Amino acid sequence: MNIEALRVFTTVAKLRSFSHAGEQLNFYPPIVSSQIRNLEGTFSE
Repeated sequence: MNIEALRVFTTVAKLRSFSHAGEQLNFYPPIVSSQIRNLEGTFSE
């Protein structure tokens, strides 16, 4: 599990927006989506 992905997840949940989370974390929105997708893959196994 990636700590960075958890940080992205909590920021998305807090802000309820992938784009706003990306702005706050200084990530492009596709990177935010990728981190969430990776986290989903970790828990779906």
